[in-house]
Amino acid sequence: TGYVDVDGVQCLLLTDGDYAGDIKSLNYYLKNGVGYNKADNTATEYTVDAEYRLYKNGEALKMAQKGSEGVEVQQNVFYKESELSCYLTSYLCIRYSDDNGATWSAPQLVSAQVKQEGETFIGAAPGRGTVINYNGTERIIFCVYDNTGSLGHDPIFENASTIYSDDNGATWHRGAETKCRSMLTKTSEAQIVELGNGTLRMFARNKGRYVAYADSTDGGHSWTKFRSDLELPSNGNCMISFINAEVDGKKFVIGSYTSNKNNRHDGVISVGVVKGNDIEWINKYYINDGFFAYSCLTQLADGNIGMLYED
Repeated sequence: TGYVDVDGVQCLLLTDGDYAGDIKSLNYYLKNGVGYNKADNTATEYTVDAEYRLYKNGEALKMAQKGSEGVEVQQNVFYKESELSCYLTSYLCIRYSDDNGATWSAPQLVSAQVKQEGETFIGAAPGRGTVINYNGTERIIFCVYDNTGSLGHDPIFENASTIYSDDNGATWHRGAETKCRSMLTKTSEAQIVELGNGTLRMFARNKGRYVAYADSTDGGHSWTKFRSDLELPSNGNCMISFINAEVDGKKFVIGSYTSNKNNRHDGVISVGVVKGNDIEWINKYYINDGFFAYSCLTQLADGNIGMLYED
């Protein structure tokens, strides 16, 4: 995971110099912004600020920026060849904005709470998360995916799962890893919508020829086995976007994806009516002919639907 337990606290491991070898040789850790020697738990002269920029005896450490001749930047424990740098694995962090995205908080590292041992990769699904009410509590859910199958199932190429918070983002939990039918091969980048009766539906990238989905009845922690939605033909191996929308009091699910089974071509928007814990697909709008890849839908303040997409 890139962390070590120090008196019950997960602390980011560090090494002096860029390093990708045996994790046991990482001789430092970061706690409360101070670098410590792991051998005797004594503080070093190194500190970091909220953005993990590196200081030594209170002085900012500088380095040449990679790939930019003559540009100098402050060292950071996530930068290659800083005097102290973290273990070379995958990390997740969260930032939040209280002013509609004009400014953003310092990064909150959540890897130690949600990343499993043995996962060389864990990534956030592109697009958007969702917020639901679960047992009277507001739950924030984001889809993530890994490439190890390390949560107790047979290893496959990629697996979708979730991270979720019931305390407004202060702490995070990892959901169960999903399974899929063999024709889909994998699940990865995913989006979640809310149906009726507390059911959630996750749509995910896969290697089949249809949009694939799985359902959850426990607030997004565990999921049914993924299956193909035969009404949504697609080149499944591409990111998709699915959202809830409400028009004149009626609940809809709207999805955007590539409708060509063989290539990232021919973008389409499908509209479905939420009926209980299922969706009745009622309309399709064809966006373009030709290249179409990642997309992200939202319902605007005036009720219209907006979409950003790759063309």
